[in-house]
Amino acid sequence: MESFFSHLKAEALYPHDIHSKAEAQRRIEQFIRFYIEERIQIKLKTDAD
Repeated sequence: MESFFSHLKAEALYPHDIHSKAEAQRRIEQFIRFYIEERIQIKLKTDAD
């Protein structure tokens, strides 16, 4: 979870000059959508694999 929030701040919030709560919320929602649906995910191997 800490990693997610770190990426959220570094990639979706800090690089942009945000002027309103609505803009911050829009950027957060876009990042969450990207994080869940589009980014490359590496699956961890378990002993059962």
